[in-house]
Amino acid sequence: GITESFATTLACAISLNNKRVFLPIYSSFLQRAYDNINHDIARMNAHVVIGIDRAGLVGEDGDTHHGIFDISFLNSIPNMVICMGKDTEEIRNLLYTGFYKQQSPFCIRYERGNLEFEKTKLKEIKVGTWEYLQKQKKCKNTIISYGTDVSNIYKRFKDKNVNIINARYIKPIDKEMLKELTKTKQKIYIYETSIKTNSLGTNILEYFNHKEATNKIKLTGIDNTYVNHGNIEELKKTINLDIDYIEKDIMKYFNLEK
Repeated sequence: GITESFATTLACAISLNNKRVFLPIYSSFLQRAYDNINHDIARMNAHVVIGIDRAGLVGEDGDTHHGIFDISFLNSIPNMVICMGKDTEEIRNLLYTGFYKQQSPFCIRYERGNLEFEKTKLKEIKVGTWEYLQKQKKCKNTIISYGTDVSNIYKRFKDKNVNIINARYIKPIDKEMLKELTKTKQKIYIYETSIKTNSLGTNILEYFNHKEATNKIKLTGIDNTYVNHGNIEELKKTINLDIDYIEKDIMKYFNLEK
């Protein structure tokens, strides 16, 4: 049988016996182990690296296999780190960070698909830190995204008058960078292809609300609904999350010239 809940508790037990554990589970199946993640791994702050496979829309696997809920249901659990790399180099560095630079639960999301691989020297990516893929002088427009979505954004907006932030850590967020965005009164566009509820976007909104910031912020993502079975690109078009639509929406939101 499929035993995600047992595997999760077993991973916790192995970790508590001072072994490094990698626990790969499909995003859509990880929900079956929610109780075990919460009460075993997170409550005991066990050092388990969870590989969240098939994160995001997965297309022909079927509508039950879309990995769009994991951020939402993991976000509220204490001690959890949630991250997603933009390419294979960053994914490898996040894996290295989770195994060798952390002692707490560490979740790495990755999509179904293939990416170009190049072996590079491993380095730590400090938990809760983001990076600018592009930072323009005196620019007041900022796009925030993560995973391959932010890589696609960068390809479309390279050298345009926008700042692009790779929010590789979904939890915890980079409060120092957000503080900078608050001070410079940035207009912000957040691009995600997961459920909006309890997402990176809502984490950012919560931060700005607590700071009583006046930044204008637009969230994209999947509304509180189920997504049908189908081709990934066609599904993204149906829910207005394909890169062509997003590019036009960003251009309009920031009043950028083509």
